[in-house]
Amino acid sequence: MTETARLVSSSRPVVEVEGIGLHSGDSVVVELRPSDRLEIEFHVQSAEALLRCPARWDSLSGTARCTALVLRGERRGRTELRTVEHLMSALMAMGLPPLTVRVLGQPSKDSYELPVLDGSSAPWMAPLIAVLGEPLRPPMDYFRVSRRFEFKSGDAWIRFEPVESLICEWDCRVDFGPRHQQDKVFLQNWLEPLESWKRYCQEIAPARTFGFRRELEDLAKRGLARGGSLSNALLLEDEGPTSGQSFKVESELAAHKLLDAMGDFGLAGRPLVGRLQLFKAGHALHLMALKEAFQQGVLEPTCLQDWI
Repeated sequence: MTETARLVSSSRPVVEVEGIGLHSGDSVVVELRPSDRLEIEFHVQSAEALLRCPARWDSLSGTARCTALVLRGERRGRTELRTVEHLMSALMAMGLPPLTVRVLGQPSKDSYELPVLDGSSAPWMAPLIAVLGEPLRPPMDYFRVSRRFEFKSGDAWIRFEPVESLICEWDCRVDFGPRHQQDKVFLQNWLEPLESWKRYCQEIAPARTFGFRRELEDLAKRGLARGGSLSNALLLEDEGPTSGQSFKVESELAAHKLLDAMGDFGLAGRPLVGRLQLFKAGHALHLMALKEAFQQGVLEPTCLQDWI
């Protein structure tokens, strides 16, 4: 299925985005609408009840090849919403504006999933702008890195460092073997939100999810990547992209990992102020580090007025 976006209402913009789930392979329609609440919230209208979930790290369900959140309703137990990271990355690039995301359709094996679209966050940008407008003003509230902090797992690590200005500097390094070592740096200047967003659209948003051909059998055994194809993922051999594919942006592997990190750290609930360095990190490490940073008081609330 080719992804589509359509305007549903013009009085108060509501946009529908349609595509397939990367892991379920199911068709899914997502409705984006402005919110009066001061947060991003996911809704699913099941046959039984309205299920809800705030876009926060403490609603986390799982991190197996994607980021999943727990949906809850009055008359239903735990249900999962998977693959939220690409949409959350696009929203992080916009400063995490309030938004209601409603998923329409039936669950696959008692879980729901956002559409993968082309495997990047780029297809989310136009629908979000249609609903929210361009990010013209700095966000009002942030979490700032108060001190140096490092979180490790094996040879992978994430490092937080404080900065002196209202920015978030992302530095992501990946190492998938001699031919797949890349680095990507991206700077968000929260006092210039439109300029930062435009650079995100050019440098980060087009970077696609990727995997190695040698992983396909294992993914199939685990019931993952059922909706994956060469139209929504970059397939790699040990020496480079498979025949007929090529990189879309410079250091696309690191750029996509940075895209994922921005989405996962968007579950802090506020934009971040600091320097984040990531080496061989993935969803699980991102979210364990975020949880530990909050528990240790590394991330402190701050506001725009403190910086101007």
